[in-house]
Amino acid sequence: TAMNVFCRSLKKTNKQLVQIQEAWNELVPHQYHAVAIPIAFRGGILDVVVDGSPTAYQVNRLIRSGLLRQLQQRCPCTLRQIRIRIER
Repeated sequence: TAMNVFCRSLKKTNKQLVQIQEAWNELVPHQYHAVAIPIAFRGGILDVVVDGSPTAYQVNRLIRSGLLRQLQQRCPCTLRQIRIRIER
């Protein structure tokens, strides 16, 4: 049924998100774990919620210095982009 297909797709996406979160926690410095949190992975885009502009700046610096590439090497999923969203 369509619901079974949807559930399998959701489970696969959740498994990929968990893999990314585990790699994120290993690669991202400890001081950012509580303020920069990967919350969703869809269509090759990882959504990360941060607590404000200073954290967004620091995470973007990590991305530019190779974080995306490191996550791509660690995870078998197709990760193309990390999108930062500020939530206060």
